[in-house]
Amino acid sequence: MIEDHEIKKKHDYLHVTIYQNMNKESIGVYLKGIPEVARESGYSKILVDIRQANIDLTYMDHYQAGEDFARYFQGLSVAFVFNEIKDNYAFGETVASNRGAVLRLFTSLKESYDWLEVNEEN
Repeated sequence: MIEDHEIKKKHDYLHVTIYQNMNKESIGVYLKGIPEVARESGYSKILVDIRQANIDLTYMDHYQAGEDFARYFQGLSVAFVFNEIKDNYAFGETVASNRGAVLRLFTSLKESYDWLEVNEEN
């Protein structure tokens, strides 16, 4: 299933840290696997810390990822934490949001906790 990652089941959210390089092939595994784990565990809020991964996706890959995200993550709120938010990341966010997904991109863990309305200590 998912490799090179860590999943922590917190009190009120699922915390996923991704370490591997993200490319067109690997992103599909995460887009399907993360919401599956969240739903099976009864979570509706997910924090994905992707600060330690290298992202190698084109604008078109981000477009497709945004569409797939909206399909697989229906009913879930997701905060992504990056070292920096590049234009193509924001483009993928817009694509997903325009299709009904509830997600935001952050560069701060604190801001992502606040947006998800979760306690980081749990």
